[in-house]
Amino acid sequence: MDQSEHDRRRSIRQMASYRASLISPDGETLAEGMTTNFSDEGAFVVLRAAPGLPQDGEALLEVDLAGREGAEDEVVRRRCRIVRYRSMGGLTGLGLEFINADQ
Repeated sequence: MDQSEHDRRRSIRQMASYRASLISPDGETLAEGMTTNFSDEGAFVVLRAAPGLPQDGEALLEVDLAGREGAEDEVVRRRCRIVRYRSMGGLTGLGLEFINADQ
C-alpha cells in the first residue's frame, strides 16, 4: 500500500485472524475461511475457493470471535458489500465493506 492509499483510508486496519463464513442473502453458506484484518468500515477475508463464490454484490459475514479474551462463543454478523476479489490458487481473498443498518 502506498502512502496516498493509506491517507485515503478513513479507518485504521487491525490485524485479526478469526474463523469466518460468507453467507448469501438467502442464507446459504458460500465459503468459509479466516479474516486477515478489520477496520470500522470493513474486513479482508481469505476463503477456500468455492464454485459460485460471488465477485461482487452483498452478503453476510459471520465471524467467530471464540478464543478472543472476553468473547467466549461470540459470533458477529455484518452485512457487507464485496468490493475486492482476488484469486489466490485454491483460496480467494475478498475485500468487504460493511453496510450500516441505517444505509
